[in-house]
Amino acid sequence: MLRYNMKKGIAPLISWILIVAMVIATGAFVFYWTTNYIKKINPQEGINEDLYCNSVNLKILSSCRRDDHNMLYLNIFNKGSYSLEKLTFFRDTEKNPAASCIQFLPAFLEPGKNFELEFNINDTINTDSLQECPTVNLNKNPEIPYAEEVAITPWINIEGKSIACNDRKVKVDNYLLNTPCVSLTISPDFAPAYSNLCRPTNFPLTIQFTVTNNGEAPIDIAPTYYVDGTNGNQGVTLDHLSAHLSEKDETTQTDEATFTLTIIDIDPNGIPNCCTISLSVPGNTIESNQFVVNQC
Repeated sequence: MLRYNMKKGIAPLISWILIVAMVIATGAFVFYWTTNYIKKINPQEGINEDLYCNSVNLKILSSCRRDDHNMLYLNIFNKGSYSLEKLTFFRDTEKNPAASCIQFLPAFLEPGKNFELEFNINDTINTDSLQECPTVNLNKNPEIPYAEEVAITPWINIEGKSIACNDRKVKVDNYLLNTPCVSLTISPDFAPAYSNLCRPTNFPLTIQFTVTNNGEAPIDIAPTYYVDGTNGNQGVTLDHLSAHLSEKDETTQTDEATFTLTIIDIDPNGIPNCCTISLSVPGNTIESNQFVVNQC
Protein backbone atom coordinates (compact mmCIF):
# COMPACT_ATOMS: atom_id res chain seq x y z
CA MET A 1 0.00 0.00 0.00
CA LEU A 2 2.85 2.36 0.89
CA ARG A 3 4.57 1.69 -2.45
CA TYR A 4 1.29 2.37 -4.26
CA ASN A 5 0.82 5.71 -2.49
CA MET A 6 4.40 6.70 -3.33
CA LYS A 7 3.72 6.01 -6.98
CA LYS A 8 0.59 8.13 -6.83
CA GLY A 9 2.60 10.99 -5.33
CA ILE A 10 5.43 10.79 -7.89
CA ALA A 11 3.15 10.89 -10.96
CA PRO A 12 1.89 14.48 -10.39
CA LEU A 13 5.46 15.58 -9.66
CA ILE A 14 6.70 14.22 -12.97
CA SER A 15 3.80 15.92 -14.74
CA TRP A 16 4.69 19.26 -13.18
CA ILE A 17 8.35 18.82 -14.13
CA LEU A 18 7.36 18.13 -17.75
CA ILE A 19 5.03 21.15 -17.83
CA VAL A 20 7.74 23.43 -16.42
CA ALA A 21 10.26 22.07 -18.97
CA MET A 22 7.83 22.74 -21.82
CA VAL A 23 7.18 26.28 -20.59
CA ILE A 24 10.92 26.96 -20.36
CA ALA A 25 11.52 25.53 -23.87
CA THR A 26 8.66 27.57 -25.33
CA GLY A 27 9.93 30.72 -23.64
CA ALA A 28 13.44 30.12 -24.97
CA PHE A 29 12.09 29.69 -28.50
CA VAL A 30 10.00 32.88 -28.30
CA PHE A 31 12.98 34.80 -26.89
CA TYR A 32 15.26 33.53 -29.68
CA TRP A 33 12.74 34.39 -32.42
CA THR A 34 11.99 37.84 -30.97
CA THR A 35 15.69 38.64 -30.61
CA ASN A 36 16.41 37.74 -34.24
CA TYR A 37 13.39 39.71 -35.43
CA ILE A 38 14.47 42.81 -33.49
CA LYS A 39 17.98 42.52 -34.93
CA LYS A 40 16.48 42.89 -38.43
CA ILE A 41 14.80 46.14 -37.54
CA ASN A 42 16.68 49.38 -38.15
CA PRO A 43 16.70 50.84 -34.61
CA GLN A 44 16.92 54.42 -35.91
CA GLU A 45 14.17 54.23 -38.49
CA GLY A 46 12.07 51.40 -37.14
CA ILE A 47 12.04 49.77 -40.60
CA ASN A 48 12.36 46.03 -41.06
CA GLU A 49 14.64 46.12 -44.11
CA ASP A 50 14.69 42.36 -44.70
CA LEU A 51 10.90 42.27 -44.68
CA TYR A 52 10.79 44.66 -47.64
CA CYS A 53 13.86 43.35 -49.47
CA ASN A 54 12.46 39.82 -49.46
CA SER A 55 9.87 41.10 -51.96
CA VAL A 56 12.48 42.70 -54.26
CA ASN A 57 13.30 40.79 -57.44
CA LEU A 58 15.41 42.19 -60.27
CA LYS A 59 15.79 40.28 -63.55
CA ILE A 60 18.22 40.96 -66.40
CA LEU A 61 16.35 40.43 -69.67
CA SER A 62 19.34 41.03 -71.96
CA SER A 63 22.88 42.32 -71.93
CA CYS A 64 25.64 42.97 -74.48
CA ARG A 65 28.53 45.28 -75.38
CA ARG A 66 28.05 48.30 -77.66
CA ASP A 67 30.02 51.16 -79.19
CA ASP A 68 33.52 49.70 -79.64
CA HIS A 69 32.71 47.26 -76.84
CA ASN A 70 33.09 49.85 -74.07
CA MET A 71 29.42 50.45 -73.30
CA LEU A 72 27.49 47.74 -71.46
CA TYR A 73 23.86 47.65 -72.55
CA LEU A 74 21.32 46.20 -70.12
CA ASN A 75 17.59 45.62 -70.23
CA ILE A 76 16.35 45.07 -66.68
CA PHE A 77 12.92 44.03 -65.42
CA ASN A 78 11.37 44.64 -62.01
CA LYS A 79 9.77 41.33 -60.99
CA GLY A 80 9.35 42.37 -57.37
CA SER A 81 6.62 44.08 -55.37
CA TYR A 82 8.29 47.46 -54.79
CA SER A 83 9.45 50.23 -57.12
CA LEU A 84 13.22 50.49 -57.57
CA GLU A 85 14.84 53.83 -56.75
CA LYS A 86 18.40 53.24 -58.02
CA LEU A 87 21.01 50.54 -58.67
CA THR A 88 24.53 49.87 -57.47
CA PHE A 89 26.85 48.41 -60.11
CA PHE A 90 29.88 46.37 -59.07
CA ARG A 91 32.38 46.07 -61.91
CA ASP A 92 35.58 44.06 -62.21
CA THR A 93 37.49 43.88 -65.53
CA GLU A 94 40.94 42.78 -66.60
CA LYS A 95 41.97 46.41 -67.24
CA ASN A 96 40.34 48.12 -64.28
CA PRO A 97 40.30 47.54 -60.52
CA ALA A 98 37.12 46.30 -58.90
CA ALA A 99 34.85 49.22 -58.02
CA SER A 100 31.21 50.17 -57.54
CA CYS A 101 29.09 53.05 -58.78
CA ILE A 102 25.50 54.28 -58.52
CA GLN A 103 23.03 54.29 -61.42
CA PHE A 104 20.09 56.60 -60.71
CA LEU A 105 16.85 55.79 -62.51
CA PRO A 106 14.99 58.66 -64.27
CA ALA A 107 11.86 57.60 -62.40
CA PHE A 108 11.14 54.83 -59.95
CA LEU A 109 11.04 51.55 -61.87
CA GLU A 110 7.61 50.18 -60.99
CA PRO A 111 6.83 46.47 -60.57
CA GLY A 112 6.19 44.79 -63.92
CA LYS A 113 8.16 47.43 -65.87
CA ASN A 114 11.48 47.16 -67.69
CA PHE A 115 14.19 49.76 -68.28
CA GLU A 116 17.09 49.97 -70.76
CA LEU A 117 20.38 51.55 -69.72
CA GLU A 118 24.07 51.75 -70.59
CA PHE A 119 27.21 52.43 -68.63
CA ASN A 120 30.87 52.61 -69.63
CA ILE A 121 32.36 49.38 -68.40
CA ASN A 122 35.90 50.46 -69.38
CA ASP A 123 35.94 53.92 -67.78
CA THR A 124 37.63 54.83 -64.52
CA ILE A 125 35.44 54.46 -61.44
CA ASN A 126 36.44 56.19 -58.22
CA THR A 127 37.25 53.56 -55.61
CA ASP A 128 37.33 56.05 -52.72
CA SER A 129 33.64 56.94 -52.76
CA LEU A 130 30.42 55.74 -54.37
CA GLN A 131 29.78 57.98 -57.39
CA GLU A 132 27.43 57.96 -60.37
CA CYS A 133 28.23 55.41 -63.08
CA PRO A 134 29.88 56.72 -66.28
CA THR A 135 27.33 56.68 -69.11
CA VAL A 136 29.31 58.34 -71.95
CA ASN A 137 31.95 56.67 -74.11
CA LEU A 138 34.76 59.24 -74.17
CA ASN A 139 37.71 56.90 -74.70
CA LYS A 140 36.93 54.46 -77.47
CA ASN A 141 39.04 51.34 -77.31
CA PRO A 142 39.05 48.86 -80.22
CA GLU A 143 39.99 46.06 -77.82
CA ILE A 144 37.33 44.28 -75.83
CA PRO A 145 38.18 44.69 -72.12
CA TYR A 146 37.21 41.33 -70.69
CA ALA A 147 34.80 41.75 -67.79
CA GLU A 148 35.30 39.37 -64.89
CA GLU A 149 32.08 40.34 -63.13
CA VAL A 150 29.25 42.85 -63.13
CA ALA A 151 26.68 42.62 -60.35
CA ILE A 152 23.67 44.85 -59.70
CA THR A 153 22.18 45.66 -56.29
CA PRO A 154 18.65 47.13 -56.32
CA TRP A 155 17.58 49.97 -54.00
CA ILE A 156 14.08 50.71 -52.78
CA ASN A 157 12.67 53.68 -50.89
CA ILE A 158 10.38 53.04 -47.92
CA GLU A 159 8.90 56.01 -46.07
CA GLY A 160 11.67 58.26 -47.43
CA LYS A 161 14.43 55.82 -46.40
CA SER A 162 16.71 54.45 -49.15
CA ILE A 163 17.42 50.76 -48.63
CA ALA A 164 20.08 48.76 -50.47
CA CYS A 165 18.85 45.17 -50.85
CA ASN A 166 22.26 43.50 -50.89
CA ASP A 167 20.81 39.99 -50.58
CA ARG A 168 18.85 40.57 -53.82
CA LYS A 169 21.95 41.33 -55.89
CA VAL A 170 22.03 39.75 -59.37
CA LYS A 171 25.02 39.00 -61.57
CA VAL A 172 25.14 39.56 -65.32
CA ASP A 173 25.77 36.36 -67.24
CA ASN A 174 29.48 36.29 -68.16
CA TYR A 175 28.85 35.21 -71.73
CA LEU A 176 26.41 38.07 -72.37
CA LEU A 177 28.68 40.42 -70.44
CA ASN A 178 31.46 39.94 -72.99
CA THR A 179 29.39 39.54 -76.17
CA PRO A 180 28.96 42.36 -78.73
CA CYS A 181 25.39 43.47 -79.32
CA VAL A 182 23.42 42.12 -82.24
CA SER A 183 21.14 44.44 -84.17
CA LEU A 184 18.71 42.64 -86.46
CA THR A 185 15.95 44.16 -88.55
CA ILE A 186 13.11 42.43 -90.39
CA SER A 187 11.74 43.87 -93.63
CA PRO A 188 9.45 44.60 -95.22
CA ASP A 189 7.14 45.66 -92.41
CA PHE A 190 4.11 43.61 -93.37
CA ALA A 191 1.86 45.03 -90.63
CA PRO A 192 -0.55 46.83 -93.01
CA ALA A 193 -0.40 44.15 -95.71
CA TYR A 194 -3.61 42.30 -94.89
CA SER A 195 -7.17 43.32 -94.17
CA ASN A 196 -9.52 40.53 -95.25
CA LEU A 197 -8.54 37.12 -96.51
CA CYS A 198 -10.75 34.53 -98.13
CA ARG A 199 -10.29 30.78 -97.75
CA PRO A 200 -9.50 28.82 -99.77
CA THR A 201 -8.94 31.42 -102.54
CA ASN A 202 -6.08 33.32 -100.83
CA PHE A 203 -4.32 30.17 -99.63
CA PRO A 204 -1.63 28.97 -99.53
CA LEU A 205 -0.44 32.41 -98.38
CA THR A 206 3.23 33.25 -99.07
CA ILE A 207 5.16 35.90 -97.13
CA GLN A 208 8.73 36.84 -98.03
CA PHE A 209 10.86 38.72 -95.51
CA THR A 210 14.51 39.73 -95.13
CA VAL A 211 16.59 39.75 -91.94
CA THR A 212 19.54 42.19 -91.87
CA ASN A 213 22.44 42.20 -89.41
CA ASN A 214 23.35 45.79 -88.46
CA GLY A 215 25.36 44.74 -85.43
CA GLU A 216 29.02 44.42 -84.58
CA ALA A 217 29.17 40.63 -84.40
CA PRO A 218 28.28 37.71 -86.68
CA ILE A 219 25.26 35.66 -85.70
CA ASP A 220 23.44 32.48 -86.61
CA ILE A 221 19.71 33.15 -86.78
CA ALA A 222 16.67 30.89 -86.80
CA PRO A 223 13.53 33.02 -87.25
CA THR A 224 10.47 31.99 -85.27
CA TYR A 225 6.85 32.64 -86.18
CA TYR A 226 3.34 32.34 -84.83
CA VAL A 227 0.12 32.34 -86.83
CA ASP A 228 -3.34 32.46 -85.24
CA GLY A 229 -5.76 29.87 -86.52
CA THR A 230 -3.20 27.23 -87.49
CA ASN A 231 -3.50 24.93 -84.47
CA GLY A 232 0.02 25.47 -83.18
CA ASN A 233 1.57 26.51 -86.50
CA GLN A 234 0.50 23.32 -88.25
CA GLY A 235 0.74 23.77 -92.00
CA VAL A 236 3.19 26.69 -91.66
CA THR A 237 6.69 26.28 -93.11
CA LEU A 238 9.89 28.26 -93.78
CA ASP A 239 11.85 27.60 -96.93
CA HIS A 240 15.02 27.34 -94.77
CA LEU A 241 15.24 27.26 -91.00
CA SER A 242 18.43 29.22 -90.32
CA ALA A 243 21.16 31.42 -91.79
CA HIS A 244 24.56 32.82 -90.84
CA LEU A 245 24.92 36.61 -91.01
CA SER A 246 28.31 38.33 -90.92
CA GLU A 247 28.94 41.48 -88.89
CA LYS A 248 28.65 44.98 -90.32
CA ASP A 249 32.02 45.79 -91.89
CA GLU A 250 34.09 48.99 -92.13
CA THR A 251 32.34 50.12 -95.31
CA THR A 252 28.97 49.92 -93.48
CA GLN A 253 27.93 47.00 -95.66
CA THR A 254 25.45 44.68 -93.98
CA ASP A 255 24.71 41.02 -94.40
CA GLU A 256 21.18 39.77 -94.90
CA ALA A 257 19.15 36.64 -95.58
CA THR A 258 15.76 36.24 -97.22
CA PHE A 259 13.15 33.77 -96.00
CA THR A 260 9.80 32.64 -97.37
CA LEU A 261 6.99 31.74 -94.97
CA THR A 262 4.19 29.62 -96.41
CA ILE A 263 0.81 29.31 -94.64
CA ILE A 264 -1.32 26.46 -96.02
CA ASP A 265 -4.54 27.59 -94.35
CA ILE A 266 -5.98 29.63 -91.47
CA ASP A 267 -9.14 28.48 -89.72
CA PRO A 268 -10.41 31.26 -87.44
CA ASN A 269 -13.24 29.24 -85.90
CA GLY A 270 -13.18 29.38 -82.11
CA ILE A 271 -10.21 31.79 -81.94
CA PRO A 272 -11.05 35.19 -80.41
CA ASN A 273 -9.65 38.26 -82.15
CA CYS A 274 -8.27 36.15 -84.99
CA CYS A 275 -6.03 36.66 -86.84
CA THR A 276 -2.40 37.91 -86.66
CA ILE A 277 1.00 36.80 -87.94
CA SER A 278 4.21 37.48 -86.01
CA LEU A 279 7.87 36.96 -86.94
CA SER A 280 10.74 37.07 -84.45
CA VAL A 281 14.53 37.11 -84.45
CA PRO A 282 16.76 37.91 -81.44
CA GLY A 283 16.00 41.45 -80.33
CA ASN A 284 13.21 42.15 -82.81
CA THR A 285 9.61 41.08 -83.43
CA ILE A 286 7.16 42.35 -86.01
CA GLU A 287 3.45 41.60 -86.07
CA SER A 288 0.80 42.07 -88.71
CA ASN A 289 -2.37 44.01 -88.15
CA GLN A 290 -5.35 41.99 -86.93
CA PHE A 291 -7.21 40.70 -89.97
CA VAL A 292 -10.29 38.64 -90.77
CA VAL A 293 -10.43 35.32 -92.61
CA ASN A 294 -13.76 34.50 -94.25
CA GLN A 295 -15.07 31.54 -96.20
CA CYS A 296 -15.24 32.16 -99.95
